Amino acid sequence: MVVDYGTHVIKSVDAGASLVAEDYLDSKYVSANAEQQSKIETEAGFHFFNLLKFEDNKFGIGLKNVDQSSSKVAGKHKNNLVAIDRSGVPLHYVINQNTVPDLPLPTVEKVSESLKKAIQRYYEVNTRPGCVDVSSQNFNFQANVDDASCEGPATNLSFGGVFQQCTQLSSNAEPFVRNWPKRTQTQFSQHLATVSDNCEIFYCAPSMTFTGGELKPVILPPFTKPPQVRMEADNKVMVMTEGEKTWVRLGNDKQWKPAKPEEIVKMLKQIDSDSNKVSAAEKTGVAGLLALMALVAVVAVVIIRRRRKKQSNQIYEQF
Repeated sequence: MVVDYGTHVIKSVDAGASLVAEDYLDSKYVSANAEQQSKIETEAGFHFFNLLKFEDNKFGIGLKNVDQSSSKVAGKHKNNLVAIDRSGVPLHYVINQNTVPDLPLPTVEKVSESLKKAIQRYYEVNTRPGCVDVSSQNFNFQANVDDASCEGPATNLSFGGVFQQCTQLSSNAEPFVRNWPKRTQTQFSQHLATVSDNCEIFYCAPSMTFTGGELKPVILPPFTKPPQVRMEADNKVMVMTEGEKTWVRLGNDKQWKPAKPEEIVKMLKQIDSDSNKVSAAEKTGVAGLLALMALVAVVAVVIIRRRRKKQSNQIYEQF
């Protein structure tokens, strides 16, 4: 679902346009009127908002009138609006009993929780810690989350180490998977090398090492390899009840369907009759196989007896 529908549901969008007005002042004028700087900034602000009203005005204290073409450009934005801001909720918020009333509540909660974990995993995999301050000597343009690596002197080392993050399955942890630091040392930034079967493997390097090239692409799920052994489900009926509602799932079908109690009884009888038919057919096949094996054995015995009798007659004729 994350690949097909993203991570959030958009509830509102702010449409508009971004207008930027730049006023240039002579440096001599600014130095000569330093005490009036706040007044100049105020009049520049009024000048910008007057542009939005598509009016031409003149200002004092040295501000030049803006050419009429600026108003024309601003006026064109009425019919060329774009999305400048948006708000919404995570996708798992909309998976609830109100949006999918035909499913049982435990199933809805399980799906919502699984989707929540998938979204969190998506952001964890695509998080690139590093220095995000462009003025720092440790700036890393690949980073999208600040990891406090901007402070400290720049380093010349080309490699700082390697580590991986795993999920603890038991309290008796191996020495290599104990509660060691899960980030690089100071003056280094961590980089995601790969995701191997839902396990993130990072390596550490100075932030300025990878300032060239292009931005890394977004990593999309799945992050876990499918199981190599396929488990085949047998012909069973799964029933789930919630109050007066009942859902059933037949065999390999992954879809829950609402059903009445009498319909469930019919399904069980149908499955029992089908299994009995299969059992009878299997019994008939086994009996036929045994009969064929017995016939082969009888023919073999007859052939052996004939050969022995023929050999005895040949020996008698020689004497």
